[in-house]
Amino acid sequence: MYYIAKLLELIGLLIIGIGFFISLPHLMSSKFFVFGIMFFAMGFVIEKFVLSE
Repeated sequence: MYYIAKLLELIGLLIIGIGFFISLPHLMSSKFFVFGIMFFAMGFVIEKFVLSE
């Protein structure tokens, strides 16, 4: 479960990074940002609350 949480966090950061590089001269699309934050938050919640014993 720990690796799933870390994978979700990594996917979230990659989505934000890819969204940033795709629209580099302009602002990043809010869809990329929201999806990235959602994936990162899912991983963070799993790591922080589910795995903490």
